[in-house]
Formats: sequence, structure tokens, C-alpha cells
Amino acid sequence: MQISRELYSEILHSTENPPPESGGILGGYNGKVTVFVSDKGRSFNADYKYEPDIVFLNEVIDEWLRNNIEFMGIYHSHPKNHEKMSVADLEYINKIMRSVKGYADRLYFPLVIPKEKIICFYALIVADEIQIFHDAIQLK
Repeated sequence: MQISRELYSEILHSTENPPPESGGILGGYNGKVTVFVSDKGRSFNADYKYEPDIVFLNEVIDEWLRNNIEFMGIYHSHPKNHEKMSVADLEYINKIMRSVKGYADRLYFPLVIPKEKIICFYALIVADEIQIFHDAIQLK
């Protein structure tokens, strides 16, 4: 995932003091993340699962599309020492990838460890199967 140092830092600090499992969406162009929007709505529940405010985020994505900004993925936070996708994470990635089939063939799903780092994953649909891979972050 290509992203500027400044945007990387902004995402880290936008999740500085969140409840567990807060997040947002990523946008950009030419394969580089250039913008993000934090999800201010239903960002967590009693089970500490990230539940995006789909209506709000879809409105942002529609606005991006009108301005030639490509939807590139969804990020969310995890507490320290939880650097892998949970079962719930894998379920929502599968659901999202199925819903964007034909629009996007690759989306990013970074995990943000607040104040520390971002661990990037991306998903692809290959032969109608969703595959998830770890991806290096390229600070540009």
C-alpha cells in the first residue's frame, strides 16, 4: 500500500484514544492512498467489533466517486498485541469483497495499532474465492 508519511501519521493519530475497534475508509488514485475519513458513527459495540456506519461511509464513497477519488479500503484499530485479523474481521472482509465485485478487484484492510503502527492487508477475488494477503506499506 502506497501512502504519504503525513497521511500515515494522521491515521495513527486519528485512532489515538479510540474505543477498541474504531475505523474508517481509505481513498485515492493511481494505487496511492491520498485521503481517509474516520467513521464517527457506530464504530463499536458491546462485543468490541467494528461496525461501520454503512450509510455515512457510502455517502462519502459516492462523493469521492463524483470527484474521481477511488474507494481503496477500510481500516480499523486493534488493541496492542492483536496484530492479526479476527474471525469477525475475515467475515466482514468477505462480505465487503462480495459486495464490490465488479467494481473493485483489490481492497486494503489495514489494522491500526494506535500510536504505534499500521499493519496492512489486502483482499483479492481470485476464481470467485476471496484471498487475503499481508502487504508492505510504502511511505511516499
